[in-house]
Amino acid sequence: MTLPIWTLALAIGTATTTAESPRRGRLAAPQPARNAITLSPAMNIPHFAITLAYDRVLHRRVTLGGRFEYAVPRRGFGQLAGWAEGIALAIWAPRAFHGFFAQADLLVAHTVLAVQSRLHTVAVVPGLTAGFRVRLGRTFFLGASAGLRWGATVRREPAICTLSPACPAVRTGPRARVTADFGFAF
Repeated sequence: MTLPIWTLALAIGTATTTAESPRRGRLAAPQPARNAITLSPAMNIPHFAITLAYDRVLHRRVTLGGRFEYAVPRRGFGQLAGWAEGIALAIWAPRAFHGFFAQADLLVAHTVLAVQSRLHTVAVVPGLTAGFRVRLGRTFFLGASAGLRWGATVRREPAICTLSPACPAVRTGPRARVTADFGFAF
């Protein structure tokens, strides 16, 4: 949980400014966006999730980000809350937050019995994703991505998640993922 907070802290003090050009009093071009916040409804086939992400530019075409994902419980299993937090490294073409990207991410997923938090299951979920984003003006963007994730259980509580499909956040094995991305860059 501290990793996404740490990446958000990187954004402090990075406000973009425009400076007057020494020639003819014109304003210089604004600085390119260095940060982005994204909301992504996702389909971790056959389950649904909602992801909130923060990305920070490390280089013109490389970003590092933090992720928080809430796995929507299956019908009849609302007492099993599932979420994941992690980091992602993306490479962009032609520039960060615009165009095609390839991303590698690593998440730690949790499923907890709502009434008894000591009963929980933990999994490590690495993944690879490819996608495309289009900037709408200077700040807003839309996009889509698809990828694969592989879940591996780290700690298993035998009292919950006896059926892997009942706990979509900590589901083991490979799974496909498709997202729609909405956000803004600043």
